[in-house]
Amino acid sequence: MSGCGGGSSSVPNTTTPARSQTFANPLLKQSAADPWIIRHNGYYLFTFTTARDIQIWKSPTLEGIGNARKVTVWRAPVSGPNSRDIWAPEIHFLRGKWYIYYTATNGPDANRRLFVLEAKTDDPQGAYLQKAKLTVPGAGQDQCSLDGDVFQQGDALYLLWSGRENTSNLTQNIYIAPMSDPWTISGARVAISTPQYDWERRGGGRERSATSPATQRANLCHLLGQRWQHAQLLFGNGVQPGRRFAERRLVAKVGDAGF
Repeated sequence: MSGCGGGSSSVPNTTTPARSQTFANPLLKQSAADPWIIRHNGYYLFTFTTARDIQIWKSPTLEGIGNARKVTVWRAPVSGPNSRDIWAPEIHFLRGKWYIYYTATNGPDANRRLFVLEAKTDDPQGAYLQKAKLTVPGAGQDQCSLDGDVFQQGDALYLLWSGRENTSNLTQNIYIAPMSDPWTISGARVAISTPQYDWERRGGGRERSATSPATQRANLCHLLGQRWQHAQLLFGNGVQPGRRFAERRLVAKVGDAGF
C-alpha cells in the first residue's frame, strides 16, 4: 500500500468474514410464547413465557439460541399475588443494574399485574430479588395490566403496558406512565392506543407494547385483534386460536429489530 511518502508496506488482511444471511427457522424447536431478546456485550439474552418461572438464555449468536446456556433465575412463590401465570418476561439493563419485568396473578384474570425483579449482581444470569409490584398511583388506577415494557428517553424512564380502564370495561388499551426509578410508577397513566375498528376488537383489543432496545427510540409495536393468528413480536409465529402457548416457535429474519 502506498503511503504519503511514496513508500510501500504490507498490511495483513483484517476483514471480518461476512456472517451468514440465512437462518434455519424455527430458531428454537420448542414452545416459546412471548419471546424477548436483547444483545449485550456481544451476547444475545433471551427469555420467554414458561408460566412457572423465568429463564435467561445466553448465546453469542442469534441462530445458536437453541444451544444457549440456560439458567432459571427466578421461580414463582407458592402463593401470593405473583404466584401464577408468569407471563411475558423482559430483561433490561437500567441505571447500572439488570431488571426483569413480568406479568403474574394469584388466579383471577382481574388480578393480573406487573412486577419487577432486581439482579443481585452484574450477571444477567445471576440471582434476582423480587423488587416491587408496579402500581399506578391514584384512586381506581390500579387495574388489570400485562406485558410491560420499559422505554428510556434520555434520563427519563417510562413504562408501557396493555391494560384495562376499569373492572367493568374489559377492552385492553396500551398505556404509558412515567417512572421515577426502574421499580416505581411516578405519574398518571395515559392511554396512547385504543382499539377502534372491528378487526382490532376481536380477541380483546391491543395486546403488547415494546420499544426497540437497538435504537432506544419509542418504536411502539403491538399485536392486534386475534393475536394468536398474527406474527409474534419480535420473533415467532402464531398458532390456532385458543391454543395460547402450544407449539409456538421462535423464528427470525435478517434485519428484524436491528439484529
